[in-house]
Amino acid sequence: MKSKHILISAFIVMALAQLGAPLAMIARHENVLSNGTVYKFKTAPVDPDDPFRGKYVALSFEQRSVSCPEPEKLRRGETIYVRVKNGPDGFAVLGEASPNRPSEGDYFPAKVLYSHNKKVDITMPFDRYYLNEAAAPAAEEAYRKLNRRNGKNSPRDNTYVTIRIKDGAVVLEELYLDGVPIRDYLKAKP
Repeated sequence: MKSKHILISAFIVMALAQLGAPLAMIARHENVLSNGTVYKFKTAPVDPDDPFRGKYVALSFEQRSVSCPEPEKLRRGETIYVRVKNGPDGFAVLGEASPNRPSEGDYFPAKVLYSHNKKVDITMPFDRYYLNEAAAPAAEEAYRKLNRRNGKNSPRDNTYVTIRIKDGAVVLEELYLDGVPIRDYLKAKP
């Protein structure tokens, strides 16, 4: 009888642990969305051969290189921490990167692609925008079209994402096409 109670107790503890982990992740995500600092990142064109994989829009960003004190010591795939602040135009400006978490200010983790001339090219942790499978093809096509430049110095249309950062946690909030949230943009287009 005693072993049956131990078995039931162990089962209950395991069930609560399995429920607790995803609930904690959801709570952290929602906390960042509710209380995190908002940053706007300008997007850039994506390689047309592989712009859409599954149920998300693959994102690229204008600013992908950051300064780093000793980039030659970093290896591809290594996690670094990138400082970020809002610039005068309202868009995010990436600051210096470091292999150590900053003690203050907003930052996010990123992966090293490669280093060159005291700079490091990074992979953003928010390079995929997930949405409904039915809307995905139209979203991908609109994103690609609006991000394309007609000439070397021609401006792109107003495409960007908003993210929220709190204590190093980063959440992609919204993708904007022509300055409008993507779902509203797709509803307005026939």
